[in-house]
Amino acid sequence: MDASATAGPPPRLRPPDSREQRSLHEGLRALGYSAKVADVLIDYYGAVVVSRTPEFKLSELGAVAAVGHSEKRLVYRDRFRRVLQRPGISIEPMRRALLETARREGVNAILIEVDPVVDIVVKDEKIIPGPEGSAGRDLVSLAAVGDGTRIPLNWICVEHPPPDHLDISDADRGGVLELIDELIADVEEISFEGGLPPLFCSPGEFGLGEDEVLRDGLGKRGMEYVFGLSADYTRVEVLAHPFESPEPDRTLAELLDPEDPDRAVREATGSGPAGEFAIARPDGSFAIARPELGLDAGSISGHRPRERAAELGSRRAPTHSLSHELRARGLQGATPGSVRRHAFVISILTLMSEKRLVTGGEAPT
Repeated sequence: MDASATAGPPPRLRPPDSREQRSLHEGLRALGYSAKVADVLIDYYGAVVVSRTPEFKLSELGAVAAVGHSEKRLVYRDRFRRVLQRPGISIEPMRRALLETARREGVNAILIEVDPVVDIVVKDEKIIPGPEGSAGRDLVSLAAVGDGTRIPLNWICVEHPPPDHLDISDADRGGVLELIDELIADVEEISFEGGLPPLFCSPGEFGLGEDEVLRDGLGKRGMEYVFGLSADYTRVEVLAHPFESPEPDRTLAELLDPEDPDRAVREATGSGPAGEFAIARPDGSFAIARPELGLDAGSISGHRPRERAAELGSRRAPTHSLSHELRARGLQGATPGSVRRHAFVISILTLMSEKRLVTGGEAPT
């Protein structure tokens, strides 16, 4: 199935009315959060979805929450700050409830996104670095793509030195692998038919595909993936036949041909992880894929890895930014932990408001 056809429209967030507030309160209590914490989280959620600007401060959210009661503006601001910055409020119940919901609704793919959120401003669809000498801060996210749905699974905010470019950084790579490790651990407790789905990134984002260290880490964890590569990428060598000599320093556009079955999917060799295939798609784009067949040692696989790589290469990821739609950008002055909690709160309460969340009734640990 084409993953791009299953993304569905971006969510339209709106503040909950009094009846919905009671339902959200019950849902948070079912996850094990106290009534006091649930009240603040619901107030925070309502303030975020009412705010029209994509970039805001906690003080501004406090003012939104205190509409009609201006004297409570600072009270709400302080409540929001305390909840977001309290490490004792576990995110694990939210994370597992999101995963359980994704499992119930069906998962075809896992989407990885790396988005700048603080000190790098998005204006008029252009990325503008922050002040000179400021650190970059990225929100790394995983989302499950299913039949007409997209469900956020996990988030982490990472900081890195001012980059010379906006490709993936060491911190971004570490964030991706940390989220994958948490996903693998959570999936061990929840039955997924056929194992974990393959990993994708948004079309046109080549940082993940061009990071050989990241791909190697994912391969060692047994993950399937298919990431886009630019047409002029030269760090992939391929073999069409067992006795063919590799031709280094050639671009993918020179090595592959989508109209030639023998050259549309070719086994990769050279410096990248083992078991990868370079792919030319019919639309003229290129990708690197690693199929995972789960074969026992000594099994004869034949053409199955190539066939699986071709099937992966035919699928495309959604294009909408999950962090943007769920208002996880522009938390001025917030710590990385606060940004992460913000993303979880908006994700979990959005699904609750849509009556889709599976709470499981488990208390936080």
